[in-house]
Amino acid sequence: MGKIIAHHAELLAAEVDELWLGGFSTGGNLVTSHAFTDDNVDGLLLFSPGFYPGSSYLFLAPALAYFWDWLDIDDEDNIATYQSLPTRGASLYYRSVSTVQKNLDTAHFDKPVLITMSQHDSVLDPNATLTAFQNRFPNRQSRFVWYGDTPQNLDDPRVTALTSHLPDRRISNFSHMNVLFAPENTYYGQAGSYLMLENGQDGLTPLMTPTPFGSAHGARTMRKNTTPA
Repeated sequence: MGKIIAHHAELLAAEVDELWLGGFSTGGNLVTSHAFTDDNVDGLLLFSPGFYPGSSYLFLAPALAYFWDWLDIDDEDNIATYQSLPTRGASLYYRSVSTVQKNLDTAHFDKPVLITMSQHDSVLDPNATLTAFQNRFPNRQSRFVWYGDTPQNLDDPRVTALTSHLPDRRISNFSHMNVLFAPENTYYGQAGSYLMLENGQDGLTPLMTPTPFGSAHGARTMRKNTTPA
């Protein structure tokens, strides 16, 4: 995968005056690891980067891949993303985590970076990501947009906290996928045809009617409703 990133970064560098790489989740890991080795990269745009997974069992994925094809199988009723989780995919994600964490543990990334993260991300460890930004991304032009309550003892002016509780839009908090879709998105947006109301909660019962509050653009779906036109 690293060779693929390097190849396309080289192609893009030949076409632009400034080379900025961007990635969501695992993609954030891949472009960050590449940027540590490529002086042509001028900056990074990272949306919910998967530096620090929320599960402490991810390290088992490479071994499990020899025995099981799937860690989880769900109904595939979402046209924009997958619901099921292949073991091979989890193993590759673990590889990206190991690589980017080694980079962050041994070096600073001195060029500008924009990171966005939700406090209520159920897939990742948001606080670890914020700490990494403050300690490993020292550029004064770097910015971290934190969706949720203002972190305690925050003294980094580069971090901006924005509320993720928007009751007028029936949003209780933001999830892992929150920055990917605009409110006017016809599928995931405020009046979209597909509602994603799970953000890691247990014991949800599928509903066929709208609920007052939901997690904005959750990572998985347990409830759906087709909004009337």
